[in-house]
Amino acid sequence: AIGTFRVYSNKIPYFLDYCKKNNIEKITDFSTQHAAALIEGLPKENKPGTVLNKKRVYSNLFTWIYTRYDIEKINPFSRVKTQKVARAEKEFWTVEEIGLILDNAGSASERLLFAFMAFAGLRFFEAEGLLWENIEGGKISLIGKGSKAARVPIGERLKAEIERYITENGGERSGRIFSWFSNNSENLHLKAICQKLGISGAAHCHKFRHSFASNLLRAGGSIIAVSKLMRHEKPDITLRVYSHCLPDDLEKTLNLL
Repeated sequence: AIGTFRVYSNKIPYFLDYCKKNNIEKITDFSTQHAAALIEGLPKENKPGTVLNKKRVYSNLFTWIYTRYDIEKINPFSRVKTQKVARAEKEFWTVEEIGLILDNAGSASERLLFAFMAFAGLRFFEAEGLLWENIEGGKISLIGKGSKAARVPIGERLKAEIERYITENGGERSGRIFSWFSNNSENLHLKAICQKLGISGAAHCHKFRHSFASNLLRAGGSIIAVSKLMRHEKPDITLRVYSHCLPDDLEKTLNLL
């Protein structure tokens, strides 16, 4: 939510300035021509991805306003064309690299936190806020992105990590699993761990989630199953983001017959 606020607070002033310069006082007076001119007038040093991101922010703004105030009008940004942006492949850690990272965690709690993200695909805030009561019947109950409730299955690898933690720490298993972790501090520690291990590339908590999906697909998991485990709204979201991880051995595929 904080990241979303920053995105909007950085980009909306440009939109308001454009409206002021063009004497646009009512939102209903903002046309498709205005939207196209605003996008075309963005600083030339902006990369295609930045332009697309700004267009999405403005489009989402109009969608919210039209819905909130029941305005029956076509979103002026829906017909504005921007340069296509090649989707960058998501970096991920292999299963072996994840094992090394867990072995070098600073504490048993941190190791378990990493495990929830790496072996269940949880986002940082989902893992960090877990209660012991959320784990029942081989599944994790949680409130995820968009305040959506979900039940995430626990695989054998994560089950082993949970049992390891309980064996080593014992104690009362109620209330919060983790006392408190900061996303920023954990990102910094992950960078230090990866530098120590000689693991190249970006290092941050969300990479565990990318690795979860990537490793499942590389191992032959179906796109439908992985999409459900990732809790994506549609399988095509998973396919669009992680298609580079799908096996592309055509001869091997043919021989499945």
